[in-house]
Amino acid sequence: MNTDLRQKIKEAIQQFGAGNLSENALNLFQTLGYITERRAPLEKTIYAAFRDSFIDSQSMFNEDKALVKDWKYVDLLFQLSKEEVTRQLSLFDTKQVDRTVIETYLFFAIELAKEHYSRTELSHITREVNRLFPMPVMILFKHGFSLTLSVINRRLHKRDESKDVLQKVTLIKNIRISPAGGGDVEIPLKKGGKGVVLGKEIVSGGDGAVTHRAHIEILFDLSFNELKNKHGFTNFVELHNAWQKALDTSELNKRFFRELANWYFWATQKVVFPDDAGKDKDVRNATSVIRLITRLMFVWFLKEKGLVPDALFDEKQLKKLLKYTDNKKSAYYKAILQNLFFATLNTEMGKRGFRTKNDSGRDGHYFIHNVFRYENEFVKPKETLEQYFSPIPFLNGGLFECLDKELDDDGKRKRIRIDSFSDREDNVLEVPDELFFNEKGVDVDLSRIYSSSKKNKEKVYGIIDILNSYKFTVAENTPIEEEIALDPELLGKVFENLLANYNPETQTTARKQTGSFYTPREIVNYMVDESLLAYLKQSLSSCHDVPSRSSVSAGHSVPFCHSERSEESNNTDKNEERLRDLLSYSENPNPFNTEEAGVLVKAIDTCKILDPACGSGAFPMGILHRMVHILHKLDPNNARWKQRQLDKVDKLIEDAEGISDTRVREKVIEDLHNTRRDIEEAFDNNEFDYGRKLYLIENCIYGIDIQSIAVQIAKLRFFISLIVDQKVNHRRDNLGVRPLPNLETKFVAANTLIGLEKEKAHLFTNPDIEKKKAELKKVRHDYFEARTPRRKETCRIKDKQLRDELAELLIENHDFQPATAKKIAAWDPYDQNNSATFFDTEWMFGIKEGFDVVIGNPPYIRAEDLGDLKTYLKATYTVFAPSGDIFYYFYERSFNILTNQGVFCFINNAFDKTTAGKTLRKYVSDNFSLNKYVDFKSVGVFEGTTTYPIILLAIKSKHQEAFAYLKVTEDLFGNFNSGRAISYTLLPSSALKQFSWSFDHQGQVELSEKISIHKKLKDVFGKCYYGIKTALNEAFITEKDLGNSKHLKPVFEGKDIKKWQTPAIDKKMIVFENKSTRTYFNGQDEAKAFEAMRAAFPSIMNHLKPFAEAARKRYDKGEFWWELRNCAYYDLFAKPKIIFPNLQNSNKFAYDISGTYLNAPAVFLPTDAKWLLGILNSKVVWYFLKTICVVRSGGFIEVKPQYFEQIPIPILKNTDKKQLDSLVDQILTEKQKDPNADTSPLERQIDQLVYKLYGLTGVEITIIEGGK
Repeated sequence: MNTDLRQKIKEAIQQFGAGNLSENALNLFQTLGYITERRAPLEKTIYAAFRDSFIDSQSMFNEDKALVKDWKYVDLLFQLSKEEVTRQLSLFDTKQVDRTVIETYLFFAIELAKEHYSRTELSHITREVNRLFPMPVMILFKHGFSLTLSVINRRLHKRDESKDVLQKVTLIKNIRISPAGGGDVEIPLKKGGKGVVLGKEIVSGGDGAVTHRAHIEILFDLSFNELKNKHGFTNFVELHNAWQKALDTSELNKRFFRELANWYFWATQKVVFPDDAGKDKDVRNATSVIRLITRLMFVWFLKEKGLVPDALFDEKQLKKLLKYTDNKKSAYYKAILQNLFFATLNTEMGKRGFRTKNDSGRDGHYFIHNVFRYENEFVKPKETLEQYFSPIPFLNGGLFECLDKELDDDGKRKRIRIDSFSDREDNVLEVPDELFFNEKGVDVDLSRIYSSSKKNKEKVYGIIDILNSYKFTVAENTPIEEEIALDPELLGKVFENLLANYNPETQTTARKQTGSFYTPREIVNYMVDESLLAYLKQSLSSCHDVPSRSSVSAGHSVPFCHSERSEESNNTDKNEERLRDLLSYSENPNPFNTEEAGVLVKAIDTCKILDPACGSGAFPMGILHRMVHILHKLDPNNARWKQRQLDKVDKLIEDAEGISDTRVREKVIEDLHNTRRDIEEAFDNNEFDYGRKLYLIENCIYGIDIQSIAVQIAKLRFFISLIVDQKVNHRRDNLGVRPLPNLETKFVAANTLIGLEKEKAHLFTNPDIEKKKAELKKVRHDYFEARTPRRKETCRIKDKQLRDELAELLIENHDFQPATAKKIAAWDPYDQNNSATFFDTEWMFGIKEGFDVVIGNPPYIRAEDLGDLKTYLKATYTVFAPSGDIFYYFYERSFNILTNQGVFCFINNAFDKTTAGKTLRKYVSDNFSLNKYVDFKSVGVFEGTTTYPIILLAIKSKHQEAFAYLKVTEDLFGNFNSGRAISYTLLPSSALKQFSWSFDHQGQVELSEKISIHKKLKDVFGKCYYGIKTALNEAFITEKDLGNSKHLKPVFEGKDIKKWQTPAIDKKMIVFENKSTRTYFNGQDEAKAFEAMRAAFPSIMNHLKPFAEAARKRYDKGEFWWELRNCAYYDLFAKPKIIFPNLQNSNKFAYDISGTYLNAPAVFLPTDAKWLLGILNSKVVWYFLKTICVVRSGGFIEVKPQYFEQIPIPILKNTDKKQLDSLVDQILTEKQKDPNADTSPLERQIDQLVYKLYGLTGVEITIIEGGK
C-alpha cells in the first residue's frame, strides 16, 4: 500500500509537465488524501482576479515583495476544514469556502515566470498572501520544471497582524517534474551530465525518475492517512500540529545522523590509511574517515549548487567510466574522489591533466599533488577528465589540499603520507568501493560501539546511497525560513554529536573527552543577538537624540549629546529598542538615520569577535549571518560597506607613496591597486551578501579550537556560506566563481588556555620587530586572498622565513626564552593536521588591543579529568579551584583578551551555588558588569546529556549595576526563538555574593538576608555526614537473604526517604571495613584472601564474586576489592539521627532511631532534637534551601552537606522546643500508623510557629508561600 502511494505521488508530480495547473494540483492533494469539495476557483486565473477578490484598500499586501509581476497563473484550490479532517460532513454543510472560519487551511496554486526562485523570494510571496486571510494559506508554486510547496506556521487565532512576519515559512522546494510532452530538455545553469557542459542538465520526461526520492518521502509523510497513523489527530488543531511535526527538520537531521553514524563506525573498521596519518590505528582511521566525510559533504553541497556533475556519483555512469581493477578494490575513492579533491577543486581550470613521465622514464610529477593519478583505472582517461572534471571550477580554500608533504629532517627530505594520493603499487591506501555504493545495505555488528546487544545487526548503506536519499540545500535555514532539506549546519551537528571519534579504550566518544556539546541554533541565535546588541549599543552611546520613526526614515534628524543621567538612560532604552528592531526579521524600515547608520556600519567593520572554543563554527557562523542581516538593513545596496573596504586600501596606497625605494614603492602600489580592483569585482560580480560575508570574515570573525578537525569543519561551513552567494557565469573565467579565501589565519587549532610566557607585556617592542610584524601581517593578508597554489606556496615560504627571523629578534630583545621563541617560530598555521600547544592573539591573529566580543560554549571537563593540565592551571589562573571545571579558566582567559568594555557571552554549566564555583563567582563579580543571566537548569538544552546550563552575558567593567535574570521554563524554551517578547526580572548587584548567588527579586533578597542573621546549623549541632559510599551499589546493597552476619547492615537509600518517614528496612549493605580481611587472612595474595573470606562468609562472597572486575576498578575501595574505603564514623549510625536524601523537590527530612546505615549520597546529622526536624521540614527552611542549593533538573535541588550546614537556626526557648517536639511526635505517630496519613494541619501549626521564631512579617510569609 505504501509503495503504491509513493508511486502514485511520483506519477501525480510528473503530470505537472502538461495540462492545467489547478487540475494537476487538486490531483496531487487528492492523491495525498486531502479530499474536499469546498472549492471557490477564481473566474480568471490571473493576478488581477486575485487582487479584485481578496485585496481591498485596507489590506497590508506588498505587490513588490509578492513578485506579482511574475505571477503567470493563480487559483484558489480548496479549503480544508474540520469537516474534512473528521470525515464527518453535515447534511447542512454548504461546502462553500468560508474565509471567516479560522480553523482551516486555504490552498492556492501559483505559477511563476522564472525557473529559479530563492527560498526568501518564495517565503515573501507566502507571507504577503497570508496577510490577506485569517487562516493559514498553503501555496503550491510551479516555476519552470519544479514545484515548491510552501507551508506557514502561524497562530490559528491570529489577533496581531504585525506579528505575522515572525512566523516561520517552511518550504518543500524544487520538486522536479517532467517537461510537457515527455522527452528530454536542456535546462541551463544547472548540474552537469553526460554530453552536457557543466551548468546544464538533461531532464528526462520518460520515466519520471527526475523527482528526488527524498521529496517523495516528505510528501508521503504529509499524506492524510500517514499523519493519521502516526499522530492520531481528531480535530483541525491536531492536524495542524501533525503537519508541523512532519515538517520538523530536526527529525530529518536525526534520521540522517543515525544512518551516517552507522556508516562511519562501519567505515572505520574497513579503511586502511598509512601510518604517517597517526600511529594509533583507531585514531588514524577515525580522523581520516572524518576528513573524508567533510570533503565529500562539501562536494555534495557544491553538487546542489550545480558546480559538480551528478555523473561522478551515479553508479551506473561510473561503470562506464572506470575499469575497477584496483587491487585494494578502492577504485572509486582513488580515481574519482581523490582526483576530484586534489587535482580538480585545488587546481586551476585549464591546467588539469594526468601526471607525466620525464625523458628518462621516471615520474615527472612525483609528490606533486595537483595532477591527476590512477590513469589506468579509467576506460577513457582523457575524455573523462575533459568531460567530467575540466568543467568544474577551481575553488581553493585549503580544504582540498593533499596533506601528503615533504619535511626537512636534519638536512634530508622526509616524505609524509597522510592522504596517500599515489598510484604507486606499494600504496597501502584502502577505502573499499562498497563503502560508497551499497544500496541494499549490509548487516554490521555495532553492539560494542553502542554498548547495546540490540545493535548487533544494523543495516548500513553506502555513503553515496545515504546522501542520495536526502535533499540538501546550500543555504542555512533561519528562524523564519526553512527548507525541508539538510543544510550546512548539519555538518556541525554531525561533528559535535559523534564524529569526534569513538575511543575503543574508554568506550566513550571523544566529544565526551573534550567536553564539547553542539549548541542548538535557538541558543546560538539568542546569544549572538544579545552580544551584538550590547556591542552596538555602546557605539551609539554618544548619540542621545532618538528620532521618531518618521524622522529616521526621512534621514533629517541629527544626534546631539546630553549630560543628564535620566535623559541618557531613556535614550539608551530607545537605542536598545531600535537595535532590537534592526536585529529582528521584521520588515520594518531601517530605524536609524543616515549618520547613525554610518556609525553602526563602522562599528561592525571594526569589530573583532572570537569564539575561544569554536568547535564546528556554530557561533562564528551565527555571528556572520546576523551581521550580514544587519548590514542588509543598514546598507541595502552595499554602498557604505564597499566604500569602507576601498577606503582602507586607498589609505594604504597613500601611505605607500612615502616609501623611499622606488622599486619597492611601485611594486607595493601596484599590488594595492590590484587589491582595489579585486574588491570592486567581489561586490560587482556576486550577490550583495557575498561582499558582506567576505570582508566580515576577513576583518571581524576569529575562532580557536583544540581539535584540528573541528577547525576544518568550521572553515568548511564558511566556504559553503560564500559559495551560496557566488554567481555562476559560464562566459567568465572559472565560471565566474571567485576562488575561496584561505582561512588558516582566521580559524586556528590551538590550546586556548595555555599562553606564551612573555618577559615583556607585548611581543613587539622595537622597530626591527615592528617591521617584521608588519611584513608577517601583510603576508597573511596576501595568503587570505591567494588564489593559486603557486601564490599560496610563496606566501607560506615567506611566512616561515619571517617567523624564524622574528624568533631570533625576540630572543635578542629578551621578549622570550630561546625555547619559547623556537616553539612559536615552529608553529605553522598552514599545517592542517596539527594543533598548537599554546595560543596568543598577537602572534596568531596580529591583534594586540584585544577582542570586542568573546562568545561561545566552552568545553565541560571535570577537574579529575584534567590530568597534567591541572598543574599549569593552578599556577596560572586566579579562578583555580581543585574541583573546578575547565570552563572556569575560559572565563579568565576571555577576560584577559577582551578590550575594555568588551562583551562576554558564554553558555556553560551553572556555578552560582557550587563550592567549586566560589572562585569563579568572585572573579566574575569583581571584573565583569553582569548584563544578563539566563537559567536553563530546569530544561534540556543539550540532548542526551545531564547538564545544567546558564547563559551569562557581561561587559568587561568593574562598574556593576542591576542585571536582568530569566528562568527558562519548558514552555519558554519551546518558543525561545519564535520572536515573542521575553520578560526578565531586574535584580540588584547585591545578588552576586561570593558564597552564593541569589536570583530572587528585591523583597526576596531582603528576606533571605533576614533569615540568615541566625547562627548556622553547623555552629549549633556540629557537622553532618554522608552515608557510606560503596562506589558499586548493585554489588554491596542487596535485598537477597545472605544469612546473618555482622558484616550485613540494614541500610536506607536516599531515594526511599520521605518527609518525616524512614522507609521500610528491606535492604542490607555488605560492610567489610578497610583491612578487615586481615582478621581472616594475613597476606597480600588476593586469590587466597578471597578463599579465606569465602570460607568464613560463603553466601556473601559468592554474591560478590560476579562483581569482582567492576569492584576492582573502584577508586573508593579498601585493601581488597570486597572491602569498603575508610570511614571514621561507623559508630554514628547507631545513634539517633536526622536523615535526608541529597536530591529533594520538597522537604524530605526524617528521624531515625533504628541504628540503620545510610547509603551515600544521602546525608545524616547525629542528633535527638526532634524540634530541629520540625524546623527542617518547614516552609521557611525549604525557601532558604532553594536560594542556596544547586538546582537540578525536574525541580530538584541538591542538598549537600555544605548547604545543609548553612541553614540558619534561631534561638529557641524551652517552651518553643517543647511545643515543636510535641507537634513532631504527633506527626511521627500518625505516619507510623498510616504512612499516607494527612498531617497537613499539624504541619501548618509548625510553619506558623517557625514564622514567629524567624520574626517574619505577613508580606515575608506571603513571599515564602509563593505569593507576589
